Amino acid sequence: MKKVNNIKKVMNEYKDLIADASKEISITELSNIQSNTPVKTGNLKKSIATDVQGEGSETTIVWGSDLIYAPKVEFENTSYLRQTLRDNHDEIVEILKKHLEKIEN
Repeated sequence: MKKVNNIKKVMNEYKDLIADASKEISITELSNIQSNTPVKTGNLKKSIATDVQGEGSETTIVWGSDLIYAPKVEFENTSYLRQTLRDNHDEIVEILKKHLEKIEN
């Protein structure tokens, strides 16, 4: 019986699947956040962006705006960003599951 070491292959596949899931999550939640953003002029809504950083288990997804008044709207008024992410927790988990189910045994 020949032993086969597939650890590197599985780890690379895992990193690729996490990257794909992260991209889908970042885009999906960006759309959801923008849908829940309060609109006065539309500048805040248009300024919200997302960035995926790192890889594998070190992946981080960041959403936000560089407008000076964005933190005031988020923290002094009704939260649109944090609340959207809390409300869509199950959706995020399902996207991760969908992608990670593709790992070969």
